[in-house]
Amino acid sequence: MREDDKVMKELYRVLKPGGTAFVQVPIDINRNHTFEDSSVPESQYEEMFGQKDHVRIYGSDFRDRLESAGFTVDVIKYVDAFDAHEREVFGLKDQYPLRGYTTCEDLYVLTKHVSE
Repeated sequence: MREDDKVMKELYRVLKPGGTAFVQVPIDINRNHTFEDSSVPESQYEEMFGQKDHVRIYGSDFRDRLESAGFTVDVIKYVDAFDAHEREVFGLKDQYPLRGYTTCEDLYVLTKHVSE
């Protein structure tokens, strides 16, 4: 679905008040704004977005997009919970190359306000 704002708003709608959702997506940590281009044909998704079923490359504005849907957002660098040996065993890295850009293992914790 190209309209991720609708997906985020629907996730907010169906989450119970006070509920929490955990989200993790590939994000280009060197990109300030999400890259989207609706004119890209499906046959070029892999070349443009790094995967044949992706339609965008999120940037650091991903948090802002989630907050626009109504969520309170906390970002957890969960790899920090592991020591160097555990990171090696589990294959966790703070940053790593992914299909032409650098991403991370950050976990987005979304909360819906109790009063809704």
